[in-house]
Parts: sequence; C-alpha cells; structure tokens
Amino acid sequence: MHFNGARDELRHAVLDALAAHDVTAVVVEATGRRGPQQREMCVRKLAQLCLEVEAGIVVLDLDESVVSKDRRWLYEELHKSEIRYDHMHRHEEPLLWAADAIAWAWQRAGNWRDRVRPLVVQFQEVP
Repeated sequence: MHFNGARDELRHAVLDALAAHDVTAVVVEATGRRGPQQREMCVRKLAQLCLEVEAGIVVLDLDESVVSKDRRWLYEELHKSEIRYDHMHRHEEPLLWAADAIAWAWQRAGNWRDRVRPLVVQFQEVP
C-alpha cells in the first residue's frame, strides 16, 4: 500500500500495528536545501548514522532515476565498512512500507506527526 492514497482508517490501523510491533525509525530531513542536494545530503547522513550503529544493511526504495547516484554516495560513505546497501521494491522489503508510513505521517505534521512521534527514536536535520 502507499499511504498517499489510503483512507484515514487504514492509516491509523497501519500506524497502530507498527507501534504494536515496536517498529522504530530515524527521520533524516533536509530542510535548508532545495533540489537534488536534498537527497544527497539525506542519503549521506543515513549512511553515517548506519555506521554509528553498525547496521548490517541499508535498503532504499527502488527508484531507477536515483539508483546510480544513491549507490555512488553510499559507496563513498560505506566502502570501508561491512555495511551492505541495496534498492528494493516495497513488495521485496516490507519494512519499506513502514518507512513510507512513518515518513508520510511525519511530513504531514499535526496529529499525524504526534501519532508517529513515539516511533521516531532519532531526528536528524541536515542543514
């Protein structure tokens, strides 16, 4: 499912299920930049955070238009580590659904952000 087209009842149910299963998230947001630099800054920050927690793998939603750049940035940040990275479709990695749901609610702000705030264990703003 994609949160943009979902009914509010379904959105509530999904967020409740994420909370019930102790899903947590780190939100990385580039607020001070516009354009293609935003994605680069976020991908690099995500990689750096993964290094800090010694993550095993980074999985990004597959969007063919950005894969080559993402891979270059991830390589530059992670090539000296054991962390793997990949792009997958949502049906290949269900946690991408969780990320989409949390990101949607976070960017909507207000009651939606309040609803996912307990799931967000860290917020990183990229200037």
